[in-house]
Amino acid sequence: INYTYCYRKVNYLHPSLCIAWFDFTSARATNGVSMEPRLTSGTSATPEDAAKRIGANATIAVVLPEVWDLETVGSAAALVSGLRAIGKTVSLFAPPFDQQSPTLWNALAEDNEPLREFIISFDLARSPIKELKYERGDNRLDIILSPTGRIRREDVEFRWGDLRYDLIITIGVPALEAAASSVRRAPELLHEKPILNIDTDPANQNYGDLNVVPEGAADTPTLPEIIDQVLSSLGVAANDPERATALFSSLAAATGEFRPEQTSAGAFRLAGELKTRGADPAVLRRLAAPALNLAETQLAGRALARSRVEAERSLLWAVVTAEDFMKTNTTPRVIGGVLNQLRRALPGTDRIALLWQEPTSMTVRAYL
Repeated sequence: INYTYCYRKVNYLHPSLCIAWFDFTSARATNGVSMEPRLTSGTSATPEDAAKRIGANATIAVVLPEVWDLETVGSAAALVSGLRAIGKTVSLFAPPFDQQSPTLWNALAEDNEPLREFIISFDLARSPIKELKYERGDNRLDIILSPTGRIRREDVEFRWGDLRYDLIITIGVPALEAAASSVRRAPELLHEKPILNIDTDPANQNYGDLNVVPEGAADTPTLPEIIDQVLSSLGVAANDPERATALFSSLAAATGEFRPEQTSAGAFRLAGELKTRGADPAVLRRLAAPALNLAETQLAGRALARSRVEAERSLLWAVVTAEDFMKTNTTPRVIGGVLNQLRRALPGTDRIALLWQEPTSMTVRAYL
């Protein structure tokens, strides 16, 4: 088995996987760009600090993990919508969404191509240019050249230049490797620009220049609570029903649909506020419905059948093989939903380690 990388590093790795840990975290390359994590951690920050950094930048990229859940997607949808509402230019970098993915929010339904410079290059040795100017009018930009000779088509080259983002915001991404497929269109994105890292995973590698990653505690805020504080500090209007619905759905996912043992007093207060802002709980039921389809439930059942519980650590180990995907006619894109179903099936388990085998490459990945 080729262990490629692990999404979430934990301190309670099973002894049988200790030897594989070095393979999990080994660097790999994507489209020729090194995916090595940054060697130094950035600064720990509050949502207010994050808002100040966002406010100082105009063009922003929001990056989601390769394996996402409703908490992550709902938080990202609210953030993207809120930033656009205050005039920011925002692009979303996420894994491919299939037809069952929660894309009811306009912020995530758009096909965002990376923003890059566009370069027009001339071979001056063969076509010398005496003067260059431009004119604007009627929604057009005309570039006017004054050559000393004849300009030939073969002497002109068009190509893409550098990325135009001022700031990268990662949402629910515990390590840079976990966003590899999300940035497939611009793999250099996470290595050339400053990063604002927002996550609630205590195992987050704090790879950002600014890290909003609360320390593990009983009252640790959820992603939607953090995003709501960021938007509030930015002065984003709160009375937007679509944004409130996205945050409400994210909050419901983060708290197991508001189970008392998983929901803090702050989360309950935010849920009430979101209802007054126009959140529609019916959307949550529609978003949750695909996660309960028969094929996904069958896949979760297969994982549960070969699972093992370490009671002393309150830890569940589960495995999904390539054959499981084939037998249930599913793909790794539903892993997030399978993980949520395992949580619902065993509410007394604090931690879940889910390993799955890629049907094409046959490599094994883990979500811990």
